[in-house]
Amino acid sequence: MIRNGRILRDHAALRHVQIHDIPGQTRQPVDDDDDYDDNDQSQSHKQLLLTSMFTQSSQDAPVGPFQYAKLCEAVQETVDREMTPESGSFENFGNLTILPPEGDSIEKEIDRIIEAGTREHPLHVLDLDDVVRKHLNWLRTMPRVTPFYAVKCNDDPAILATLARLGTGFDCASEAEIRTILGLGVKPERILFAHPIKSIPALAFARSHGIRRMTFDNECELEKVAKEYPDAELVLRIRHDADQALIPLGKKFGCNPRGDGLGLMDRAQELGVKVIGVSFHVGCGSLDADCFYHAIESVRVVFDYAQSKLGTRLALVDIGGGFPGDSDKPIQAYAEAVQRGLQESFPNPEEVTVIAEPGRYYVGSAVTLLSTIQGKKVIYDPEFGQRERLLRLCTTSMTGCLGRCLIG
Repeated sequence: MIRNGRILRDHAALRHVQIHDIPGQTRQPVDDDDDYDDNDQSQSHKQLLLTSMFTQSSQDAPVGPFQYAKLCEAVQETVDREMTPESGSFENFGNLTILPPEGDSIEKEIDRIIEAGTREHPLHVLDLDDVVRKHLNWLRTMPRVTPFYAVKCNDDPAILATLARLGTGFDCASEAEIRTILGLGVKPERILFAHPIKSIPALAFARSHGIRRMTFDNECELEKVAKEYPDAELVLRIRHDADQALIPLGKKFGCNPRGDGLGLMDRAQELGVKVIGVSFHVGCGSLDADCFYHAIESVRVVFDYAQSKLGTRLALVDIGGGFPGDSDKPIQAYAEAVQRGLQESFPNPEEVTVIAEPGRYYVGSAVTLLSTIQGKKVIYDPEFGQRERLLRLCTTSMTGCLGRCLIG
């Protein structure tokens, strides 16, 4: 079996957990802004969901209206209240095994699964308590920044329902993702259509459902939105790449903040399109925390230009994604860079609303993949001199769960 031990650390806070084995596929986290195929059903995966009572009592609409300033204490009270077992809470989830608070840890439960013998399909273990802990940690370290979870990173229904209940926003990059989030009862104000290039049908769908906020980074998109959705509220996406990132995104998305970006602001005013803010994405799996500080400085440049040259007051700063999600990579350094940048460039919290688009931060340490090694082969490759290489063939695929692991 293949296991990621990091994901199984520190389960002391785990309380009520339920297990159910269902058909389907839970993806390992993909890059916050990378492309993926929603229709890829090539693998008949099964998943093991370890979910808290909190999630299973969240079949109703999300609690309360969306608020940009969440207090950690209020969220913790909600978690404590919602995680209390109630009879009948699980009637729609099939045959379940509930682990009591004093029961075995997730790690021991996984050990039992492994000892039971070889499995035909890969197995995913999802710890939703880890997702809740990540959310509370975000609120403590970056209280000015409201997270909009990047749905593309992992769209497992249990994860989305948990985050909806916690009050996060959602970064949706397609009509399909917007449909999914609206289906959870999330209000349109909590959704950002975060793709700089959108199809006309997708714009029509967003318009018909009141999804007004969306990103852009080129003149063609401006003209398209002006024609198809003139009431939209646009967010200019600028380019600011981290010096080190697992997957840079600047070649695909974003414009020069001091060049094309200012020209796009001019063009938006000519077209009568409303621009409400500026966004950036430093790259997936950023290894450079300080890049957030410098990116926020670039955002300030666009804000000042809009105010002084165009008479437009921008009100939204979107700092994107790129935050680490592994349990052994704390977010503190990134949070300090963000807080420092906001304090220097936007010292007045009343001046702007600040959001982010974390993806793997929320789910990178919440999912464990178990896969059976079907065979091993020793190969000799001249490229590696006389050293042997051991090739392992597993029950999962490069295009499925392991591809991103081997890339980054």
